[in-house]
Amino acid sequence: MKAVIMAGGKGTRLRPLTSNTPKPMVPLLDRPVMAYIIDLLKKHDITDIAVTMQYMPEQIKNYFGDGSEFGVHLSYFQEEVPLGTAGSIKNAEDFLDERFIVISGDALTDFDLSQAIEFHAQKQALATLVLTQVAHPLEFGVVMTDEDGAIYRFLEKPTWSEVFSDTVNTGIYILEPETLKWMNEHEPMDFSKDLFPMLLQHQQPLYGYVAEGYWSDIGSVEQYRQAHWDLLEGKVEAAITGLQVKPGIWISPEADISPDVSVKAPVWIGSDVIVEPDCMIGPRAVLGNGCIVNQGGVIESAILWEDVFTEGHSEVKGATIGKNCLIRTNACVMEHAVIGDHCQVGRNSRIHPQVKIYPYKFIDHQSEIRQSILWQDARKYHLFGDKGIEGQLLVDLSLGMLQRLACAIASVLPKGARVLLEHDKQTTPKLAIDALKMGLLASGIHLITGKGASLPAVRHQVVYQRTDFAIYAYQSDFQQQRLRLELLDKEGLPIPKNQERQIQSAFDHEQFRQIGHDEVGRELIEVDSMLPYWNAMEAASRICTGHRDKFELLSGGMDGKRQWIMVCEEQGKLNLHGRAVARLASRWISYPVTSISPLGKSETEIPAMIKAIHAQGALICGNDGTLKGICNERGEWLEEQELLLIQLMVYLHMTEESELTIPVNMPDILEEWARLAGKKVHKGKADYRAQVRAGKNGSFFLYHDVMYFSIGLDRLLTDRDVSISAVLEGAPDFVWLKRQVACSWTDKGKVMRFLMRETKGKPVELIDGIKFMEEDGWTLVLPEEDQSGFHLYVYAQTREQAEQLARTYSRKIIQYRKLPLHDQPALIQSWPDELNA
Repeated sequence: MKAVIMAGGKGTRLRPLTSNTPKPMVPLLDRPVMAYIIDLLKKHDITDIAVTMQYMPEQIKNYFGDGSEFGVHLSYFQEEVPLGTAGSIKNAEDFLDERFIVISGDALTDFDLSQAIEFHAQKQALATLVLTQVAHPLEFGVVMTDEDGAIYRFLEKPTWSEVFSDTVNTGIYILEPETLKWMNEHEPMDFSKDLFPMLLQHQQPLYGYVAEGYWSDIGSVEQYRQAHWDLLEGKVEAAITGLQVKPGIWISPEADISPDVSVKAPVWIGSDVIVEPDCMIGPRAVLGNGCIVNQGGVIESAILWEDVFTEGHSEVKGATIGKNCLIRTNACVMEHAVIGDHCQVGRNSRIHPQVKIYPYKFIDHQSEIRQSILWQDARKYHLFGDKGIEGQLLVDLSLGMLQRLACAIASVLPKGARVLLEHDKQTTPKLAIDALKMGLLASGIHLITGKGASLPAVRHQVVYQRTDFAIYAYQSDFQQQRLRLELLDKEGLPIPKNQERQIQSAFDHEQFRQIGHDEVGRELIEVDSMLPYWNAMEAASRICTGHRDKFELLSGGMDGKRQWIMVCEEQGKLNLHGRAVARLASRWISYPVTSISPLGKSETEIPAMIKAIHAQGALICGNDGTLKGICNERGEWLEEQELLLIQLMVYLHMTEESELTIPVNMPDILEEWARLAGKKVHKGKADYRAQVRAGKNGSFFLYHDVMYFSIGLDRLLTDRDVSISAVLEGAPDFVWLKRQVACSWTDKGKVMRFLMRETKGKPVELIDGIKFMEEDGWTLVLPEEDQSGFHLYVYAQTREQAEQLARTYSRKIIQYRKLPLHDQPALIQSWPDELNA
């Protein structure tokens, strides 16, 4: 049997370690990653091996040669242009004249390949994918199999809401030569995205073998470091060179270690290493061949490649340092910092956590390096939450991070794109916008800048100005001093998840566009985003209210117009909004309360005001311009499900569109009412973008623009000549609950896999998360995107039914997360009563 080692990876996420080294050649201890793969193949009597290459191929050839020194025979196949994982195998077709195994040259594993090959033969498969179960399936391709091992579904790099299992593709495949006939020569093709889905579609025998043992895709610096500790701690079966002088301590006979050195396991020390007196090495330390640690040095939880020289009393703690680096006296390299090859760190300098320094750089003496030396913040952020990017300015959102973010955003936009930058009236958001400007202009993006506006006005301005993209900064939480950045596409909608991922990837890997001096972006114009918004609002007001030229939100006189109280969040307070929709011109009446929630003191005071001026009700507007609450003419606060109903009623009354998309987490009654109104209803995802899109009506976004909603509400009530309480009379009884259930990141995939097992033979929806259909309602289990937990949405006819469903599925999540990874869970009904309490 033959093998193919895929060794074409650039290792972008491992940079700067891979700036001068192809990913398969990155060392684990003193040997390249690919050497461990060759050892594994040889162990299973597979010695005739093809190596596919594309990035820095000469380094691979020079090290391994024809393979004879390693007890194998190697044949090399080089791609002139990237052909993808499957395309690279097709490039070696002449070599592959019998059954063969494909394995990545940049992973570490001790799987029993012989058992996988035997499974493949027994199933008479055309292709067998070797699978494993992982805690974080988002970075891998999720594969689902039936009880016989036959594959029936693929999902490549899912979001948490799409994770239906934690069983993933390891990139190890056993293939028959016939699979090559499904590929076109010299055409790019990927196994997971192209070939395997095509074989599945044509009902070819495609199987998945769940392997036991160790497997790590060394795709990031964190995974690279962990692979070292796993090797030294015996978690993976692999040969370790050197002499084990004590449990967990390997020291080469050619190393010179002073008797006064403190060495704590696990530690690996290579040949020709010199460690002087009074040094501390370990725990968790790797010193590559030729390293020198001068007196008083500290190397702890750190990986040093070959020929690194640390001068007296320098410290390397939790960092990774490339080859031929010099760390001067009293310098300190801190946790998760990464230094590329041939760098120097000056005396008394400090390289702070998460900083990346690329090869051939000199850090001056006495330096405090908190960002990358390209003046970009090297800290790794999880950028996106449920609504854009949020944090504290100069803490989570440092100026360097914002400039790096701007470059990442620019990388997903075409050169010369027009971007609208807007902010609210506060100082902090404007500073954030100013920090973003430099990175965008330096990446060839043209800017339209605003003078300050609300989010609904910005959505309108994007369409009005026909911009390609928009960034809006506003104060999301005054008490916590938090800032939010919302990124909008050319329709004024929150950008889709795939674009968020592209920005996150560019940000993490620092893959930024390089431009010429004549391609720098320009600031085109400064606009007043509120002006076209208010003009359009005024026109909408005239249309919606007949021939009246104004629609007063808070009327001071008794002129026969419908009266409302508008309450807005402003600088951490609730304020009465006394401005006309037609023009933002009138007065503000300060109305401080103890909380920004509409249910603080306002629960009693706002209803009293409604009765005093005989208003139709009060609308609560959030900082982002969304509707937070409604108090009717009786002074009664609407419950959440009533808010949803009245929003839908207003939308149906205003829109002329024949189709409507309702997010999958919304109550069924919304769909029923929409169908009764003659609308064709589609079900969509439950994310922020889907919710905003569902309320889009012309240039306005009904569900997320309280001012426009107020116009529509007035039209509905006027046309029907009813009050808020009257328009809701006759609505069927139902209960819609929202709950959150805590769950660690490492257990989320496991919980989803166990929950998916319960769907067998049951009615479910898999549009977003898992929606379990019950006789009188449903429960939607939806993993949170940016938090370690789950959202539960429950729809039922009564409060008792809804609460019972919420308790049941909360308990399932809590118990499933406690089970071992490979356990077959019992059904929830069979658990002891004390667990169900």
